[in-house]
Amino acid sequence: MTVEQKCFIRAEDILSIEYECGSCGVKTTVPVRQNTRAVPKECPTCGVGWLGYDTAEIKTVSRFVGGLHELSDVLEGRGFKLSLEIKYPAEKK
Repeated sequence: MTVEQKCFIRAEDILSIEYECGSCGVKTTVPVRQNTRAVPKECPTCGVGWLGYDTAEIKTVSRFVGGLHELSDVLEGRGFKLSLEIKYPAEKK
């Protein structure tokens, strides 16, 4: 017998977005309900650049962030639920 575990999240389960600097490790958390497409372009602590200004990358990330806010509102009261499968969390030993 095979047992498979899956893990799904819904838009309303996403509370915030966390940005972590690859250089100094500082984390910045922004609530999804803040309704902002503003994405940090550099680390607020060490100043290392993350995404350039007016680049395809910043536009893509901004659309994604804005879409998270809008998604739960758009789907509310609809005849279906949308879920995303994520990697099942590994058990800590």
